[in-house]
Amino acid sequence: MNTKLNQIQHRLAIGNEQERLAALAELLECGQQGFDCFMEHSLKDKSEKVQQSAYWILHEYNPYLKSSTEEGRKIHPTDTITCLAISPNNKIIVGGTWQKIWVWDLQTGEILYSLFGHSHWVLSVAISPDGNTLVSGSADQTIKIWNLTNGKLTKTLNGHSSWVNAVSISKDGNTIVSGSSDKTVKLWDVQSGDCVRTLEG
Repeated sequence: MNTKLNQIQHRLAIGNEQERLAALAELLECGQQGFDCFMEHSLKDKSEKVQQSAYWILHEYNPYLKSSTEEGRKIHPTDTITCLAISPNNKIIVGGTWQKIWVWDLQTGEILYSLFGHSHWVLSVAISPDGNTLVSGSADQTIKIWNLTNGKLTKTLNGHSSWVNAVSISKDGNTIVSGSSDKTVKLWDVQSGDCVRTLEG
């Protein structure tokens, strides 16, 4: 297994985009070591296309690996909404995508504004019970807190060492819970931005 991993890592180091994408896909066949290597290389790759495609590889579909002769519509990562949340008053819907969060008026379907701040896929979004705060988790390993009324970024939370796949806000609006591919769940204080507890195992 180590020999195979070494060969794949060598291809990741010297290959072109297509070769690196194929190598990333092979890593997922190499157990936990391969998955850990996949996470490390997909986040650090110099190509934005490879970084975008890592999400699709995890979901067993990657348009960049398909040949030009294959049938079907080619899906571009920028077309893809990876997560959604609806405000408690059912007036706003937010969706995460590649490096961006869209905010729509749920009644009219019009785009109100978009939020920029993440450097990779936005994988999870959550809106506070009062509808004023948005929390986003990303493959860039960060959690961001936004003022949903004016679209301003208020805090960036650092502490996870891999993709942040899930975020949620407690009913009292004081605590954020995040789940990550680093195999931890963290609890954060909304006001201070401090991590107050880490759950492992």
